[in-house]
Amino acid sequence: GVVGWFNHLNEGEMIVGIRSALIEGADACLYAGAGIVAGSAPEKEMRETELKLAALLDVLT
Repeated sequence: GVVGWFNHLNEGEMIVGIRSALIEGADACLYAGAGIVAGSAPEKEMRETELKLAALLDVLT
């Protein structure tokens, strides 16, 4: 999802969260993604996503 801010002067900053977690009590849902463009290699993007999820898992375990 998108994370960021805007003010009344139409100034702001937005980013795309490519790693996130929703934690409720003892449960956690982890989310990770990659930027897919015309030159992307699907296998590399999948591996990158797996590495991002692994980083989140390391923090939680």
